[in-house]
Formats: sequence, C-alpha cells, structure tokens
Amino acid sequence: MNRYQKISLIILIGSPLLFLIISIITGQWGFLLWSLSTIAIALTIWKAGSTPKTKL
Repeated sequence: MNRYQKISLIILIGSPLLFLIISIITGQWGFLLWSLSTIAIALTIWKAGSTPKTKL
C-alpha cells in the first residue's frame, strides 16, 4: 500500500466518523451529507494509486 492509499484510507474512515459525530451533536444531518464528497475524492485517490503504471 503506497502513501496516497494510506492517506485516502484514513480519509475514508475518519471523515464519515467526524461528520457523524457532528451530526449527532448538532442534530443537523446535512453535515453527514457533506462527508459523501470527501469519500468520493478519497475513493478516486485510492483507485488512482492502485492502477499499475505502464512502461513506455
């Protein structure tokens, strides 16, 4: 697992948990919806880091 995959894994797990805690405390569930964008970005980074590099 390379560096970018580790960072994206932390974002994948940490971001929804953070926004879930904020949503529970405030009662405004819109915060949890904002975490979906960070999950999409982290998944994109994860996918980009896992693709094999081609030799030219």
